[in-house]
Amino acid sequence: MHTDGLTPSRGVWACLGVVTALACLAVAAKGWTVALDDVALIIGVSALFICIGAAYARWRSSPAISAACGALAFFILSTAALASLSYIGVSVGRPLVDAQFARLDAAAGFDWNAHLAAVLARPWLAQVMTLAYFSCQAQFMVVILGLALVDRKALGEFMILYAATAAIVVVVSVALPAAGAYIHHAPDPNLLAGLPDQEAGRWHMRDFTALRDGSFQHLSIGGVEGLITFPSFHTALGVLFARALLRLPYLGLAGIALNGVMIISTLSIGGHYLVDVLAGGGIALAAVAALQAARTVAVPAPGRGGEACPA
Repeated sequence: MHTDGLTPSRGVWACLGVVTALACLAVAAKGWTVALDDVALIIGVSALFICIGAAYARWRSSPAISAACGALAFFILSTAALASLSYIGVSVGRPLVDAQFARLDAAAGFDWNAHLAAVLARPWLAQVMTLAYFSCQAQFMVVILGLALVDRKALGEFMILYAATAAIVVVVSVALPAAGAYIHHAPDPNLLAGLPDQEAGRWHMRDFTALRDGSFQHLSIGGVEGLITFPSFHTALGVLFARALLRLPYLGLAGIALNGVMIISTLSIGGHYLVDVLAGGGIALAAVAALQAARTVAVPAPGRGGEACPA
């Protein structure tokens, strides 16, 4: 859906169509069965948002509602497509690089086990980090609805950055797969009793293992897990959320603080290595810089009758 150029444009939707087609072809090539009720729900809800958005754009003249509906549909569909591709990527089964990442952490002076112990020694801190780590869905809703009301151009940019960083993370993870710090370091089970979520950092292992050993045969899009360790997509999202929340009145500083905690929580709650966090943040910042550069190039050049500078 394209509504006055402020939600993802037709070109971005076309890119999503290509990615979705690739995901469908890859799943078919694997011979996996797919939970059709999940697919029907995703398509149905997305179509409903698209229809509502189109109706408000054409007949009710409400750009905010139209933009929010378009962004929500794009979020649902892009998440489903990219999550499916992440499963395909893990099934490639390249050698794990956890040992290399652990060595890089050590070379940087970061002791993951000591960090985890320090967090779990403070139950209130572990609880705060858990809440921050799982704040993504709520932050998506605040960003989409808030930007639809106050800055629809920023909303369009946020959705582009979300999809672009997710795609980059998926591609990089295929070349550099890792099981995660909880699996590699295998901390004392008695220590893990202090985790607010007993499966922290290990939710993905059932599907991750099945994908790598070839026993995975059924894809339920509604039940997919975050499989990617490197780069940390939670960290990338933290950067994008903080940038977006700065556009909303009264939420800028709170957004920076919340996402700062969320990024730190990826280490102890998400089971990421420090290099995962640095890579995820770097990808997000690079995507923001690329978008800003493209926007600068597209500014009308003086003396050319309002034509955009060639990209």
